[in-house]
Parts: sequence; C-alpha cells; structure tokens
Amino acid sequence: MTPARSSATVRLAGTIVAAHDRMEVMATTDALTGLANRRRFFSTAEGMVAARAEGEVVLVAITDMDGFKGVN
Repeated sequence: MTPARSSATVRLAGTIVAAHDRMEVMATTDALTGLANRRRFFSTAEGMVAARAEGEVVLVAITDMDGFKGVN
C-alpha cells in the first residue's frame, strides 16, 4: 500500500470511528435534555450488575416523568 493510500485509510477509519461515537451519543441521550435515556440506563445497570462482586448488593432506580417535555 502506498503512503497516500495508507494515510487516506487511516483518515477514513478515524471518520468512521467518530461517526460511530456520535451515533452512540445520539442513541443513548435525550436530545431535548441531554440526559441519559432509557437505553443507556439499562445498559449501564446491566454492566453494574454483571461487574458486582459476589454477595455485593447493587441498587438501581429509574424515574419516568410523563409530560416532562411540556414542563421543560
């Protein structure tokens, strides 16, 4: 591979990674409030439960506020 092609490949890979990161944020964040959405909550909670030590207790809570957009 020529240096020019190698450089273009590296730039393209960086562009793809950056786009993936932006999509991840869009998929897990409420656009109006910027807060984590239900998808991120469950992903984080599952990770916490999976990572806990044997016998360790994990307490997880979620609040669903109906009509919040009207208040905001």
